[in-house]
Amino acid sequence: MLEYLKLEERPQALPVPIVKPVEWDCQTHSPGMELTNQGKSIQGCASVSKWQCAAATNPLTGTFRVRVDSTRGEFRIALSPPGIDVSCTTSTIKCYMYASNGVVFNRNNQVAIVSALKAGDVVTMQRGPSRVNFSLNDGNIIAVMFVDPPSGMLFPVVFMRGQSKFTILD
Repeated sequence: MLEYLKLEERPQALPVPIVKPVEWDCQTHSPGMELTNQGKSIQGCASVSKWQCAAATNPLTGTFRVRVDSTRGEFRIALSPPGIDVSCTTSTIKCYMYASNGVVFNRNNQVAIVSALKAGDVVTMQRGPSRVNFSLNDGNIIAVMFVDPPSGMLFPVVFMRGQSKFTILD
């Protein structure tokens, strides 16, 4: 039927890119933190009194969901630019964060006070062209923050004092 095009064979389908599932990075977390569940869960070290941090393997390009499995101490669920220093507490000033007490920060500036986080809560972070959204338990968006620079990569991270535990969903 399409002989006039003189096609010898059917064109090959383009390869489908393989997207590696997001997990906590086994190289980018504070010493003593425990990775379980094929890298999907991370728990803080009980014997460490300072802030601990863990970053995800891939930057956020769409939606990222993390469940708060247990709460033992203060914690923050955040988005960080690449190259976070997991041993430095000042790394938080570069992040877009939802703190356990309900305070939402845009790079160290408080932008909202919403529901405090507790065990069982699911925090969803969505990346748009120039913004990030936070929502709680698949509900309405609770915070919108504009990203500067708009094209900058942001990695999901958690900060904690104590032995809280978090699991990446999806």
